[in-house]
Amino acid sequence: MKKIFFGIFSVIIILVVLVFSLRIYNDHKYKDINALNFPEYYKDVTNISLYPTDINGVDVTYVDEGRMQGFRFVPKEKSHKGLVICFGGSEGSPNFENAKILAKEGYETFALFMFGMKNQESTLTKIPLEQFDDVINYINKNIKDNKPISVLGASKGAEYALNLACKYPEIDNLILISPSSYNFAGLDFKDYGSSWTYKGKQLPYIDIKKSSFNSFLKNIIVPTIIKSPISYKESYKSAIEQDSSSQEKLIPVKNVKA
Repeated sequence: MKKIFFGIFSVIIILVVLVFSLRIYNDHKYKDINALNFPEYYKDVTNISLYPTDINGVDVTYVDEGRMQGFRFVPKEKSHKGLVICFGGSEGSPNFENAKILAKEGYETFALFMFGMKNQESTLTKIPLEQFDDVINYINKNIKDNKPISVLGASKGAEYALNLACKYPEIDNLILISPSSYNFAGLDFKDYGSSWTYKGKQLPYIDIKKSSFNSFLKNIIVPTIIKSPISYKESYKSAIEQDSSSQEKLIPVKNVKA
């Protein structure tokens, strides 16, 4: 019995030492990535006061128009027609940085929140596509030179932007960063469901809870423990493969006129 106990204890000690050794090694290996300085507002993306709105050559104002919540950037010297509407990802930011960069290049831009602000869903789940109605109404009322309308989305914001373009012919151009061809579940696991709704109904979605456990363990859990880069791609790919009706969850790209 003592030998069994000693053997188990030895294995545990070896695993603990191995994990800590890998954490130290990965801290050193990925130190440049870990040292990246993210903007201050990433500490709380919903705190408007953290966003640096004093930008040389660009007037920045906050727009509070129903479900349209975010920043408007107007270059003092606008050199491009129309406007660009930017959305961030699952972190909940309005993609302030891309909107700022484009505004400094002479584009009128918006950095808009998808969720988490006044009149919006509090978390990334069941977000109504119709909240874009308030954006279109604001543009038509307040901006004369408003065509073409381009929408830029990153990650989850790219999924959102592609869905918007399926429903809103007013959108002329799409810029999608790390997009998806499928609709996936939202990221509120207490109020679990589709990321998006339209006319009161949830859009069919891939259930990420049904991804392969081995993939989840290998690409997310273990990297988290040993401080190596996390990869979500394989888990999402696995969830698609596990779904026998995955074709119904594809975003209808053929409907897009942009």
